[in-house]
Amino acid sequence: MKTIWKFKLNITESQEIKVPEGTQILSAGIDPEGSLCVWGVVDTENALTDRFIYIVGTGNPIDRVFFNDYTFIGSVLMQPFVWHVFECNSK
Repeated sequence: MKTIWKFKLNITESQEIKVPEGTQILSAGIDPEGSLCVWGVVDTENALTDRFIYIVGTGNPIDRVFFNDYTFIGSVLMQPFVWHVFECNSK
């Protein structure tokens, strides 16, 4: 069955999250509890797999080759910070 799930993130530079295989990440935002999250379309019958998330704050340095390896998910305002959430395309 397909549905949309929320995955809470830690505000840290990089992390792995467990999602069902084939999950399509839709967006990043803040949930009602104030946590940084991503939402994705999942198939609940698929096995879990690791996905790699990278978070960078506005003004922080980014490696020159960064955009070759990462896909932008979204920017999220969490006063006074703005976090930019990416998914790594390779480990």
